[in-house]
Amino acid sequence: MAQGKERATRDPAKTRARVFAAATQVFADKGFAGASVESIVSAAGVNMRMIFHYFGDKAGLYVAVLEDLLGQLRQAELRPIAEGGTAIEGVLEMFDMIFKHFGDSPELVRILSTENIMSAQFLSSSVATVLSDEF
Repeated sequence: MAQGKERATRDPAKTRARVFAAATQVFADKGFAGASVESIVSAAGVNMRMIFHYFGDKAGLYVAVLEDLLGQLRQAELRPIAEGGTAIEGVLEMFDMIFKHFGDSPELVRILSTENIMSAQFLSSSVATVLSDEF
């Protein structure tokens, strides 16, 4: 190794997280068709091989982003509702929580809009339990 040059330490978890965060933003901004793998790797500051290594392809990355965003919504939905109120108060509390979650997650709104336009093309290929009929 040349003097003054240190070898970069690899951190697969951080690399995957950077790809994931960049992809979430790019897909939210441009939709599936408008998002390119090149724009995602550029935003993440990684090599293009990382997309294929961690997610298989652009579609696999898109499904992973979709599953994650919907999983976050599902976790918010599963939080306990305050006990002791009326049924209507419980429904209103649930509505407020969902409304707030969508307000706090503009990426979810935009990506779901894209997915709706594409007739749930990618969502239907998801195998995530968060999206299953069991819930």
